[in-house]
Amino acid sequence: MRTVLDKLTVAEKLLLVGYNLEEQGDSPFSLERLIVDAWKKFPQAFGLQEYMDEHPDSNKVIAALAGRRGPLHKQRWFTKIGMKLYALTEKGRSAAKTLQQV
Repeated sequence: MRTVLDKLTVAEKLLLVGYNLEEQGDSPFSLERLIVDAWKKFPQAFGLQEYMDEHPDSNKVIAALAGRRGPLHKQRWFTKIGMKLYALTEKGRSAAKTLQQV
């Protein structure tokens, strides 16, 4: 049975994970932390092919976050603070709050 979370895009899933990290007081957060937390919350979306329940696929997160054509680059929900350090923008926080209400 599909849930509301299953219908989210990759970008929306990463946004919720980043928002959760910030709500836990982890801001800025490391790229590695985002990768692992995204995989733990959404293993089907961020797991390594053929090993989804065992290992995260960092390329999926990096492509969405850092790629110039990636969905998060266009949305401007994240900002890069330093080497492998990210935080949500105000736009990202607002979008995450809206998603949580769905």
